[in-house]
Amino acid sequence: MPRRLSRLGRCCARMRPAASRYSDPPIASSPTNIGMSLLSTLAAHDLGYLSTPDLVHRVDATLRTLESLERYEGHFLNWYDTATLRPLG
Repeated sequence: MPRRLSRLGRCCARMRPAASRYSDPPIASSPTNIGMSLLSTLAAHDLGYLSTPDLVHRVDATLRTLESLERYEGHFLNWYDTATLRPLG
């Protein structure tokens, strides 16, 4: 896997996609970023950059993180702090 793709794909231990690839460490993420991360992870697998076990690990870690996020009436909030997983704003 290219180093850049690997670095962007695992920006955080809890599989929290960053709002910006320029912030290090990333400080915020949104449901949109998380969805795009899942899509890009699947695309990386389909293109041969990511093995099936790595795909399963990343998707599982992302879904476990999503289960732990605070929601409002079942809906994800707009922004989450990537260090604490607490809602921002």
